[in-house]
Amino acid sequence: MTARGDKRWMALIWVVALAVQILYLSGGGKDPSFFEPVIDAAMYDKLARSIASGELLPDGAFWQPPLYQYFLGGIYFLFGPHILAAKIIQALIGATSCLLTFLIGKRLFSRSVGVISGLVMAFYGPMIFFNGQLLSTGMEVFLDLLALRLFLAATDKPRASRWFACGLVTGAAAVARPTILVILAEAVVVLIIIAIRRKSLGGWAADTFSLALGAALAIAPATACNYLVERRPVLICTNGGVNLFIGNNPHAEETIAIRPGIDWKNLLDQGWTTGAPTRIELDQYFFSEAKSFFLERPGDAASNLLRKARLFWSSYETPRNVDIYVFTKYSRLLSLLVWRQGSFSFPFGILAPLAFLGIITGCRGYRGRVMLVVFVLLYSLAVIAFFNAARYRLPLVPVLSVFAAAGIVWLLRQVRIRRYLRAAAAALASIAVGILVNLPVRAPSDGVNFHAELYNFLGMRDLHTHNDPAGAEEEFRRSLRIDPEYAVVHGRLGSVLAEQGKVNEAIEECRRAIQLAPSLYEPHYTLANLLAASGRGDEAIGYYTRTIELKPDHAEAHNNLASLLVKKGRMEEALEHFRRSLFLKPDAPEGVYFNLVLLLKKRGSYAEATRVLRAGILNHQESAALRANLAWVLATCPDDTLRNGVAAITLAESACIATGYSNPDLLDMLAAANAEAGRYDEAVETGRRAAELAKSLGNMDLAGQIEKRVKLYKKRRPYRDGGKDPMFNDQ
Repeated sequence: MTARGDKRWMALIWVVALAVQILYLSGGGKDPSFFEPVIDAAMYDKLARSIASGELLPDGAFWQPPLYQYFLGGIYFLFGPHILAAKIIQALIGATSCLLTFLIGKRLFSRSVGVISGLVMAFYGPMIFFNGQLLSTGMEVFLDLLALRLFLAATDKPRASRWFACGLVTGAAAVARPTILVILAEAVVVLIIIAIRRKSLGGWAADTFSLALGAALAIAPATACNYLVERRPVLICTNGGVNLFIGNNPHAEETIAIRPGIDWKNLLDQGWTTGAPTRIELDQYFFSEAKSFFLERPGDAASNLLRKARLFWSSYETPRNVDIYVFTKYSRLLSLLVWRQGSFSFPFGILAPLAFLGIITGCRGYRGRVMLVVFVLLYSLAVIAFFNAARYRLPLVPVLSVFAAAGIVWLLRQVRIRRYLRAAAAALASIAVGILVNLPVRAPSDGVNFHAELYNFLGMRDLHTHNDPAGAEEEFRRSLRIDPEYAVVHGRLGSVLAEQGKVNEAIEECRRAIQLAPSLYEPHYTLANLLAASGRGDEAIGYYTRTIELKPDHAEAHNNLASLLVKKGRMEEALEHFRRSLFLKPDAPEGVYFNLVLLLKKRGSYAEATRVLRAGILNHQESAALRANLAWVLATCPDDTLRNGVAAITLAESACIATGYSNPDLLDMLAAANAEAGRYDEAVETGRRAAELAKSLGNMDLAGQIEKRVKLYKKRRPYRDGGKDPMFNDQ
């Protein structure tokens, strides 16, 4: 009868939890990002689509823990890249997490505690919200609960097979979020205690080996993938260093609040500019920086940790890249299950004090309860060591729900048996904790308008994923209606308007962005391009210069500024900017190489021009134009030490073959190469073909120039460079 009763309650909890989640998803159409994931969710969506299409290995060591992206990729492979299908499967997993909460509550306390905690989880708003996002949170909670369930079972009846299962699931959970590895640390301590009590070193060794083997087998695929692509060991992922640095540096309040996009890229550039060649070195760099902060400024580091601990245990659902309170505007159900009134936040503002009540009244009598409290402490410390966010706290919520349910059941029992004084004292202690938890707190991201930012991200998705400038313009304008002083969006709207040819509006938006935030380089660059295209070169030079002051590694700005400086006759300045542009971006378009080569030829620096063209060919191996231009220099430059007719013929011939001998310029270069090599008859014949082809294309000027060169070849004389140069190219 007891087992049958448990099954009925389990069925009820599972159905209720699934129904609530499906009800939430059914209203998802009002959420503008429901089918258009942004930021982390967009990244997972993109990775999963690649995996589903057969790209199973990453392009480098995993940046984020990889389990969720492969899980999502598996769903896309089976059902197609349908976001709703993925969210429904996550709803099923979320409902199952409620069952695991019930089982843990029943095991540690009673069926009543299990039922209450399972139903608390079924209606816990933040859990419902994050289960409905393309994020790993729901999977993390499920795997963490399963690992805890197996941990408790293994401690009750220690056997190698149970410890192996605990290690296996904990390892899998770590591939979704490595902070769960605290369970392994706790398990090792428990095994030591068990071994001491039983005086059995052999049993301890076998159980510990089984635990470690299970964890190693689960983590091994991620480590193997990392080794295959990097040929160096990386356990799971390479973002631990930057995440530790974000939460632990002299300016942690600013770095924790850093926004995705340019600010995030600038943060990573701190590591890349030190010469870090891969993500592994980048990870090591940020670990080193965070370590230095702890060692050199221990007082500041300790104060910082206390601030993060205060925020972690506040009732506020701290936003990271998305703010759950924004999404309550799009879901009536969510608005009932997650809300704030002043500094009081529901539901954590009630859950935390009730959990405290359960902890102080229910930890005696069963070591599993103590182990659960230790897990709460260890896991919270693991998160606090980095930085807080609502979804990082969620894996603790089921455990806190169990203790909250235990506190409720205990309090009701005290009232029923008329122990009013004890009940009142415990209730007062719980209320005191509730007051502390709900005191006002200041989060680093308090200054961010997440509602306006949501539409900014949607606009960026329209622009970069859907190639829809008109859609991006609409989203950016929505963002600005919410926050008219959102400087970044003014700048991005200016770029989109420029792309659509709305020049005057684009200039106005860029000027507005610069007025609001003079340190933003993007609107300076866009405005410079607009002014240059409008013939206002002097103004454009000023804005390109300012762009470079704000972002010295902006290769395109260096190139475009140099092109304008050439027109102003400022050749030496232009030369330095062209050089800098290619140094910063060796894979720049061919036109950037031609810009520098043109200027070098004008000043007679043919040796450097040759080196630049060879570098261009290395970075654009399929480029016929670069090979032909190198052939031209080798065939026609005035410097006797550089000319090489045979090499020029090889280069020009390959360029002509690549274009099917259909380009008169390339044929002209081949003719010049033949002349330099002394093959004048071939030079005359090829030159005539080039001239005829130019005439057929209506390019009479080119045809005339080629015919003049043909006359030289007939006289058995090679041609020397006289200005066959490309135009300057902007980016």
